[in-house]
Amino acid sequence: ILGIRTEWVPTVQTQVIGRTKARGFAVEHLGVTSWPGAAGAANLYVPDGGGPVPAILLCCGHDAGCKTSPMYQAMAQRLTAMGAAVLVPDNIGQGERTTMGHADCVAPFACGTSVQGLIAMETMAWVEWLRRDKRVDPARIGVIGNSGGGLLSMLIGALCPAITAVASSGYPSSFDYIGIKEKKHCHCNILPKVVGRIEMWQVYAAIAPRPLFLFQGIHDDMFPVDIFHASARRVAWAYGQAGAADRFRMAAVPGTHPWDAARIELTAEFLGGVFS
Repeated sequence: ILGIRTEWVPTVQTQVIGRTKARGFAVEHLGVTSWPGAAGAANLYVPDGGGPVPAILLCCGHDAGCKTSPMYQAMAQRLTAMGAAVLVPDNIGQGERTTMGHADCVAPFACGTSVQGLIAMETMAWVEWLRRDKRVDPARIGVIGNSGGGLLSMLIGALCPAITAVASSGYPSSFDYIGIKEKKHCHCNILPKVVGRIEMWQVYAAIAPRPLFLFQGIHDDMFPVDIFHASARRVAWAYGQAGAADRFRMAAVPGTHPWDAARIELTAEFLGGVFS
């Protein structure tokens, strides 16, 4: 469905092009090459002190600026304060990479892959990059994301056995519902032939028995909360079948679509419990 192949997953090469020091942590500004000729950028938040430390891969959605979104910066700083390194890459066509195209990009589909497939393969490469970093504990790598990042965190959790915990929000619902929404879809949200072949709860279930937290704003007008509950209950059933009921958590909380301070704290609480 995604149009990905193991042999297409690139090896990320990075160069530190700048460093910002803050109280308790530093941010390394990375220049990136994934596939030959495919340039990118990322921020790596590194807590003060020694390592190896847990690492969190923060998957961006469609917030303006991608990695520089205030919401993502707030989440990264909160998790870094807990002693985790946090990696926030710009997805293809977002942030510093907008000239690549994203929302209306069609060429990948003509080549037998998809926009989300390319993003997923590059993100899989970032997981391996984190595993190679000596400052990171490879046994404690989590992935989180909201909205488009909720989709990406779901996929990476299912595709990458090295991921040890997943927090996904602002997306858990159903592929059928998303497919029939009366709005123009960003092309990263188009998964060819997914409707009728597999449902979202089944992809989340593939993360079992690793810890998984699904959450949603009660007043999210993009993904109705009743559809969230229906999907999350099926995931809970699957975790029970896997003997891992205690490793699944779901919550519908006050709020709309984006992360807010309360959901940042919920995410920090979940990850702190997993990685403590």
